[in-house]
Amino acid sequence: MKRNSRLKTIGVLILMIGALVFIRLGPWPSVFEQGVALVTGVTGRVINNTLLPYGDKERLKKDAAAERERAMRLLRENAHLKQELKRLGFAKKVRRAQGGVVARVVGRDPAAWYHRVIVDQGAGAGIAVGWIATTDSGVAGRVTRCTATTCTVRLLVDPDAATSCVIHPAAGPEMDAEDADFFCMAYGGGERGMDILVVSSSRSAAPGDSVVTSGYGGHYPRGLPLGVVSARSVSGPYAGRGFAVAPHADFKNLEYVLLSRP
Repeated sequence: MKRNSRLKTIGVLILMIGALVFIRLGPWPSVFEQGVALVTGVTGRVINNTLLPYGDKERLKKDAAAERERAMRLLRENAHLKQELKRLGFAKKVRRAQGGVVARVVGRDPAAWYHRVIVDQGAGAGIAVGWIATTDSGVAGRVTRCTATTCTVRLLVDPDAATSCVIHPAAGPEMDAEDADFFCMAYGGGERGMDILVVSSSRSAAPGDSVVTSGYGGHYPRGLPLGVVSARSVSGPYAGRGFAVAPHADFKNLEYVLLSRP
């Protein structure tokens, strides 16, 4: 009797263990399912490594490599098209001047971000030292160096740059344009933009006044937009004596410029 009782107990335990093998606990697979997955994975690897012909495996590898290359080519073409759309959009905005060349910024020194840029057009496109670089909103600078395929543009906000300019008062009594305008010098202030010093001792600038090139010095023709007077200079070498100017051109995010003869 005792032996039969032990056999019944052992049988019940076996049934319970067998049931647990097939039971899933929450999101986890059952022991049986794990075993099947393991056997299937091992079998698949064995078939792939031993039964699949060598030529088929090599063909599949080549096909996979070709697909990766096609994907990379599509990514490169997509990036090129995006750049071309930007270039065309910029060219439309600037209404390309006679002889003007649209160039993309391809080089910039992080340590001299507001000093100079390198663009992807050069002497091969007819560009020469002294050409003017403008954006769709204002002057960016001048070409100071050329190679066959690139040129260097010195920016207006370069701390070593100085530009002769004219102030157009935003408000004031009615008078002739020549009488209303008065001369000043604009100096690059790097990230701050520009500072101006008024040459005429009898006149003064005010926030909102427009600043344009004067035509003197031979660097720029008269009337090209530079920026707007924003406030009294509170920092830099002209603090308290000059005025700060917010440039029209976005020097921080410069991507394209129009290069044209002065």
